[in-house]
Amino acid sequence: MKKKLVFLHGFLSSPDSEKAQILRHNLHLFPHAVGFEVPQIPLDLSRAQVMLADLVVQSRHNGVEPVFIGSSLGGFFAWQLAAEFAVKAVLVNPAVQPDISLQHYPDTVQNPYTGETLHINQNVIETLKKWRETRRIPNKQIMLVLQTGDEVLDYRDALSRFPVSQALIQPRGSHRFEQFETTLPAISHFLNLNK
Repeated sequence: MKKKLVFLHGFLSSPDSEKAQILRHNLHLFPHAVGFEVPQIPLDLSRAQVMLADLVVQSRHNGVEPVFIGSSLGGFFAWQLAAEFAVKAVLVNPAVQPDISLQHYPDTVQNPYTGETLHINQNVIETLKKWRETRRIPNKQIMLVLQTGDEVLDYRDALSRFPVSQALIQPRGSHRFEQFETTLPAISHFLNLNK
């Protein structure tokens, strides 16, 4: 089956994020991808979940298997999709416990790219916690890409949550993931898009 590369951006980000742009400029490293997509993920969790599930279902209906690269909260969503649909996913400095990390934000946040707002209330926290606690860990479908210098999320949380055999860990760095382009050949190989 043909494969489409899908990048899932992080919290309060957009399809024009730095990593999305790096991927767009390096699609030659993914020669067997028949397409590249970066959806704008809604802040509303229910809408985000439905939209991403529909993306998988519609792609498969069209004879294309989506494979995912998710960054930060996008990594959390990529994990959810890997667990639910058995798709391959690369998690880049993923949010492993977003129900905890979002509690450090103000009660109301606004995406500066879309203007959409989210009220981080108990319902949001409980929804994320439920998703985190009830999803299995599909180890063979997940690759971790981490930098130890991530100042937002502790890379060791991802390592302990996902005992996967495929992990690329770079020393130092940041949550932004410095020199992301250096990881692309390994990511392409894991997603079987380089052959």
